[in-house]
Amino acid sequence: MKDLPVIVVGGSLVGLCASVFLAWRGVPHLLIEKHPQSHAHPRAMGFTERTLEYFRIVGLGDQVPQAAPGVRLRRVQAQSLFGDWLSESLWTPGAPQASEELSPCRGAAIAQDRLEPILRDRARELGAELWLGWEMLAFSQDADGVTLRVQHRESGQQQLLRTRYLIGADGAKSPIREQLGISRDGCGMLNTISSVLFY
Repeated sequence: MKDLPVIVVGGSLVGLCASVFLAWRGVPHLLIEKHPQSHAHPRAMGFTERTLEYFRIVGLGDQVPQAAPGVRLRRVQAQSLFGDWLSESLWTPGAPQASEELSPCRGAAIAQDRLEPILRDRARELGAELWLGWEMLAFSQDADGVTLRVQHRESGQQQLLRTRYLIGADGAKSPIREQLGISRDGCGMLNTISSVLFY
């Protein structure tokens, strides 16, 4: 049975960031992601100056393309792609406006399917072990840690893993969160968003 200090379940943005920062700190760990590669849909797009500052700390400053000088991320409501702008707001409403004088970073408008490979490569460079195409089937917790049963989705091969700490980065409908009884609260559904891709 493979035994590691930390196992990360979920290899999208949250899990990959956890892996990069663990590896940067020299913490041995394993990341498990059920998909063999990034989703083709771009999904998340905008990242703040603070996020880019953290990426810079772990050596990704030159690899994540930032917004042009003088440009700050913001949200816009418009009639159409070429129509009038109806309103404009900060990328993070309520947050103080960042200043170029306070940070060397400007934020980035990079799609998730382009950012994930950069994070994966950096995690591996720093010594992280990534198992892509593996999914967690079950886990159980005891006083000394967590045991996981995982399976390779293509071959069907199963393994038992043991860890002291389990990071559940397995999405909004997280089976880990559900099994642990960790509830969510808030105002409920905010809106429905449609993504349109142009080829």
